Parts: sequence; C-alpha cells; structure tokens
Amino acid sequence: MSRVSFRSLAPLAVAGLALAGCTADGSTTSGTAGLPAAGAIAFEAIDGAPSTVNERLVGRLTGEAASRRIQVVARDGAPRYRVRGYMATSGSGASATVTYVWDVFDPQQRRSTRIAGEERVAAQGRDAWTGLDDAAAGRIAARSMDQIAAWMATPQSAAPAIASAPPAAEPTAQAPVVTAASTFASPQAAPAGAPPATTAQTGGPLEPLPARQ
Repeated sequence: MSRVSFRSLAPLAVAGLALAGCTADGSTTSGTAGLPAAGAIAFEAIDGAPSTVNERLVGRLTGEAASRRIQVVARDGAPRYRVRGYMATSGSGASATVTYVWDVFDPQQRRSTRIAGEERVAAQGRDAWTGLDDAAAGRIAARSMDQIAAWMATPQSAAPAIASAPPAAEPTAQAPVVTAASTFASPQAAPAGAPPATTAQTGGPLEPLPARQ
C-alpha cells in the first residue's frame, strides 16, 4: 500500500484543465483562467493503493472532473473543497473487490461529505489490484465524479463555510455500517492519515483534514 500525492501528478491535472478550458477555436472559456472557480476542488492524496493504480486513477479523475465542468486546482491553490481518497481490496481472482472512499473537506478543514463505493474486478491470483485496469479505473472515476458533482450542486455545498466554536460534547453518531470487504479503521480512533471507518456511510460528522505528509 502507498500514498500518492496529487502534487507529484500535477502534469496530468494541468493537461486535463488545459483541455477543459479551451474551445474549438482555441479561445478559453473564461476570462479569469488564473483564478480558481468558486466550485474548484483540489485532490490531497489517495491512500492505500499501489502507485501504478493511483497514477491510472488520477488521470481518469481529472478527465471526468473536466467533463463535468469541475475545475481541479493545485493543492497550494485556493479550492472551495479538498478531496482525500482511501482505497482497499478484498477477495481474489474473479471475486475481487476494490473499495474506495472520498472525503470532501471545506476551507476550514472540516469534512463536508463522504463518497464511497465498490468495484468488482477480475484479478490475477491473490493480488486484487491487478484487476483494476483502465476500464475499472474509468468506472470508479466516473461514478465518483458523478456523486461529487451532484453533491456540489446542492444548496448545502453552496452555502458559505463558517468556522464555529467546537461543540461542548461530541454528538452521538449512529453505528457505522461496515462491510466484510472493509479494512478501514475508525477515523476517530485512528492516527492522522488513517482511512475512514466505513465504505457505506455518506456524510457524517465534520472531521479535521489529516495533516499532509
């Protein structure tokens, strides 16, 4: 397992944004190309998958974001949201499964929503990652950006983020639904950078963005 920062894959993101920002006659679609849009996002990292898988997935995510008119900016830019991903596998051979989770954080580094899903793949032997080919990566990226785009279109996501004092007591959360395929640890109990507790939960308490490494 590994962690790949989207900073190291910046050329792919820049290429995708360049294509998304140009029309057929070569003109740009916006007069403020140097400024991030109000709905712009930045990807922090993807934890858990081999670097080859991450490189394949980030290219697909960037392309899917561009096709939905979602601007992807660098981590050191000024995005409206930051996205951090976690991936894990279970099973082997034809019954292998790749599980993915995207946590979306607001400018105050509070988790605003969680996108999660699974992709069945046909792996070679016991290494489930071998089944995540270009087609599978494309399906994961398309579903992920569909859900992120749908959430960004809601009034809740459009509301200005306002920092508030921490609550006096931690609210009681419902018990998470953990699938048999999940190898994730609880974000409340795990150290910074650990993946979330469940692949079935969407939304949930706002949580700090783990420290960059």
